[in-house]
Amino acid sequence: MDKKSQIIKRLAEHIGVEPEDIDEDDAFLTDLHMNPMELSDFVHSLTSLDLDISRLNLTEIETVADLLEALGAVEIA
Repeated sequence: MDKKSQIIKRLAEHIGVEPEDIDEDDAFLTDLHMNPMELSDFVHSLTSLDLDISRLNLTEIETVADLLEALGAVEIA
């Protein structure tokens, strides 16, 4: 399973939905109904996937795509 799929699967488990219900354009606050503390908790849980979260600025992460890009889980064209 690639990094992107692992992150989306973990996010789905965290908020109690199926991975296919999560779109990259989903905003954490308005679409996924995650407050900043929940987002922080989720991001910290990603360390168990051996992802480096030390350089993430959570104030700049609004969507799933933002998080994937910040973690290097997507190819940048």
